[in-house]
Amino acid sequence: MAAGIITHETWQEGPLTRRFVAQLAAHGITVAPPSDIDALPIVAAAINHGRWVATCPADCGSAAVVSFQTPLFICTEPRQVCGRGKTWYQVRFPPPEQRAEIESILLRRPLQDGWPVNRNWVWGESVAMLTRENVAHGVD
Repeated sequence: MAAGIITHETWQEGPLTRRFVAQLAAHGITVAPPSDIDALPIVAAAINHGRWVATCPADCGSAAVVSFQTPLFICTEPRQVCGRGKTWYQVRFPPPEQRAEIESILLRRPLQDGWPVNRNWVWGESVAMLTRENVAHGVD
């Protein structure tokens, strides 16, 4: 397990877009990476079990480890499940200073059987809220 909160670059080799394109190609869906990230609809990043992820806005269950360098997401579920496999999204992350604070607080939480199951954050949770959770569980 990586020492910090995982992003695409710390988890897999190669460009994030190549992974998305390959996963969709396995389902017979052909897509090209977008040329203008700023024109895309936005999905919010979250931290789930120590990984920065984006989740399909259609709630089909698809999620992916994402990247600060290439803030993109596309649903890779088969067409019959979701149908969003042709829509790219821009991933919104908190500002770098806030990200660092969030990660620092979460990284204090102990692993359970080697897994970071309690290292989670979603939009709306403040640094103060995360700190209170740590204190309540004897972490800080």
